[in-house]
Amino acid sequence: MELDDPHTKVYLLLQGWLGRCKMPVSDYVNDTKSVVEQMGRMLAAMAFVTEGGGQKDGMLDVMVCIIGARQCLAQRCYGDGEDALCACVDEKCYEVSERSERALRKTRNTRDESREMATDGKFQH
Repeated sequence: MELDDPHTKVYLLLQGWLGRCKMPVSDYVNDTKSVVEQMGRMLAAMAFVTEGGGQKDGMLDVMVCIIGARQCLAQRCYGDGEDALCACVDEKCYEVSERSERALRKTRNTRDESREMATDGKFQH
């Protein structure tokens, strides 16, 4: 880990903020506010890309992780304590996710086929 890397600074600022640590310098307080504001925007963008932007199948398991990160950011928790309400993902969630994605793909394929039949005149009203 390079100490002069901006990623390291962001990581340390987030760790301090989540841990509710007092910042030793006022510049760190301002930098932390900026980082936390940007994290909300970044997680929203990640959620938009993960859901597919309305164009392709989303990834439910990744979306659950993003939602968990957003909850942890909003609650200022690490997500590993008993008092944390952050979303937890276990193997059962992944199985449900896979089944949901398969069902969603099947529904979309059926819808697309129906649209094709309607435009080709194969639908009888």
